[in-house]
Amino acid sequence: MLTTLFLVYDDTKRKKPVLWVVARVAPPLHFSVLSRLHVCMRIPPLRGGRRHALADTPYAFGDIERSRIHKRAPVRASMGFSKRLYTSALKVKRIVARAENERLVRTLGKWDLTLLGVGASIGAGIFVLTGIAAKMAGPAVCFSFLIAAVMCILNALAYAELSSRFPESGSAYLYAYLVFGEMCAIVAGVNLLIDYHVGAASIARSLVGYFAQLCKDVGFTLPGVLVAIPVPSAPFISLSILAPLVLFLITLVLIRGVSESSKVSNALTLLKIFIVLLVIFAGITIADHKNMTPFAPHGGQGVISASALVFFAYIGFDAVSNTAEECKNPQRDLPFGIVASLLICAALYMGVTLVLCCVVSYSAIDENAPLTTAFKGHGMHWIELVIDFGACVGLSTTLLVGLYSQARIYLGIARDGLLPKKLALVDGKSGTPVFAQIVCFIIAGSLALLFDVHRLSSVLSIGIMFAYTVVCAAVLVLRVNAPEKVLLSPALFALAFFSVGAGFSSKYNAAMSVTVSFAVLAVLCLFIICFRLTFGLPSEPMAFACPWVPFLPALGVMSNAFMMAQLQWEAWARLVIVTLCVLAAYSWKVWKSHREGSVDIDECSARLLGEDAQSAAESYGTVVNTSVGLN
Repeated sequence: MLTTLFLVYDDTKRKKPVLWVVARVAPPLHFSVLSRLHVCMRIPPLRGGRRHALADTPYAFGDIERSRIHKRAPVRASMGFSKRLYTSALKVKRIVARAENERLVRTLGKWDLTLLGVGASIGAGIFVLTGIAAKMAGPAVCFSFLIAAVMCILNALAYAELSSRFPESGSAYLYAYLVFGEMCAIVAGVNLLIDYHVGAASIARSLVGYFAQLCKDVGFTLPGVLVAIPVPSAPFISLSILAPLVLFLITLVLIRGVSESSKVSNALTLLKIFIVLLVIFAGITIADHKNMTPFAPHGGQGVISASALVFFAYIGFDAVSNTAEECKNPQRDLPFGIVASLLICAALYMGVTLVLCCVVSYSAIDENAPLTTAFKGHGMHWIELVIDFGACVGLSTTLLVGLYSQARIYLGIARDGLLPKKLALVDGKSGTPVFAQIVCFIIAGSLALLFDVHRLSSVLSIGIMFAYTVVCAAVLVLRVNAPEKVLLSPALFALAFFSVGAGFSSKYNAAMSVTVSFAVLAVLCLFIICFRLTFGLPSEPMAFACPWVPFLPALGVMSNAFMMAQLQWEAWARLVIVTLCVLAAYSWKVWKSHREGSVDIDECSARLLGEDAQSAAESYGTVVNTSVGLN
C-alpha cells in the first residue's frame, strides 16, 4: 500500500534529470518497522539538459501542514497519460488568500448559523419523510430518528473541526481535496451535489402538495395541471408546473444577497419552530397510547432501514459548513452552529414522531401528508390549517438553505478549475455566486418538473453518507502521526468494507454467522485504528477539536458505511453510475490537458512565481495553465 507519496526533482547530474517517487511501505504483520521503496523513472532531458523553470515550485503533497512542504517535479507534456492521470488524481491543495473580487461577504453570526442549520433540516424530515419512515418502522420510528441523530453527531463533530480549521466554501469537497487529492474530492463533491439536487426537487414537489391542500382547506382547488400530471405512456414521469416555479422564486431571493436571504430564512425558521411546537402540544391533548402497539411491527431491520432514510433529515449541519467564507468569526461560530442546530433538530424530530404515532395508528398514516391526515379524524380543523401552512413555510426554508449550499459547493469546485470558471464568479453588488445559483435552479427545477417525491426519495442519502464518510476519514488522516499514515489507509478501507458487508448481510437476512463475521472484522479494524496508531492535535491552532479521536471519527466511518448498505438498490445504482461518469469526465479532462501539452501548477505557486514563472516556462516551449488552481 503506497501512502504519503511525494516527488523530488533530482538534478545532481545536470544532464540527466531524474524523477524520484518516494513511498512508504509497511509490512502487513509488523507495525513498528517501516521500510522505504524507491522507484526510479528516467525522464528525457529538457533542451540542452537545462533545469526546468518550475523545478523548485513548493508543493504540499499528502500533508497540508505548513511545516511539511515538499518539492515536486512539474507535470510535463512528455509524461505518459497514465502517469499524468495518477499524479493529477493525488494532487492536494492549500488554502490561499483570495483576491477582493473573489471573496464572499462575512455577515453571519453564530445564531444566524444555528437558525440556518435548523431551517435546512426541519421541513423535509417532518413534513415529507415521517410518513414513509413510520410505514417502515411503526411507532419505533422515533428510535430511527434517534439513531440517525447519533450518527450525525459523529459526523457533525468532524465537520466542526474541519470547518473551523479551513474556513472556505466547498464542504466535503474541500476537505477531501485538502487531504485525499483531486479525484476523491470531485467524486465526493458531485455525489453530494446530486443528493442536494434530488432533495431540493423532492422537497419542491412536497411543498406544492401541501400548498394545494392548504388551498383546498380554505375553499379553493388548484387545477391538477399545476400540481401533478401523470404521464400514462411513462409511469415514472409526473409533470408539475408549480414546483419549478417555487424553486425560481427562492433563487431570486438568494441572488439578492446573503444578508437579505439570511433575514428571510431566520424569520421563516423561527415561525416554523413555533408551528412545530404548537403541533406537538396539540397532539399531546388527543394522544392515545394504544396506537403505540405494536411498537416495532417490522422488527429491528425496519428501524434501521428507516434510520438510513431519515438520515437526510439532518443534513442541515452540512449547510452550515458551507457558510465558512461568510461567517464573521468562523473558528468560533461554525462549531457552535453545527452542533446546536443538530441538537435542536433531534429534539423536535423526536417530539413530532412520538406525537404522530400516539395520535393515529402507523398503518393509517398518509405518506404524502402524514401530520395533516393524523389530525383530520379528531375534529381539529384549525390544526390542519396550521400544519399545512407550517409545511409550506418549513419546506420553503429548507429549499432556500439547500439551494444556498449547492451554489457554494459549485463555487468551490469551479475555483479549482474542475468546472467552468463562470461558476466561481461572485457578483460585486450582492456578494453571491449568481451564475452558480442559476445552475442549481436549472438542475433542481428540471428534476422537480419531471419526477414525483417517491421516485426521487429512493435515490436519496447515499451521496451524503459517502461524503460524510470521507470527512470522518479526513479528520483521522490529519490527526495521525506521519510515520503511521501508511497503516491508517488500509485500516480505514477495511473498516468501511467490512461495515458495508455487515450492513448488506443484515439487510438481506443472510446467515447470522456471515453478519457476525463481518461485524467482528469491522470491530477488529476499529481496534487497530484506535489502539495501534498514535494520534495527536494538529500543529495549527484551532477553535474546536473533535473529541475522543480516533474513536469517534472511526466510529463515524463504520456507522456511515453500515447505513449506506441499508439503502435501496436504486441508490447504489445511482452512486455507481454517477461515480463512473465523474471518473470518465475527469480522465478526459486530464487526457485533453495531456494532448495540449499544458502544465498545471498550483495557484499558490503561480502567485509566488508570478510572471517570471510564466515567461521562463514559455522560453522552454511549455504552456503553463495558471487558471486552474489544483493545489
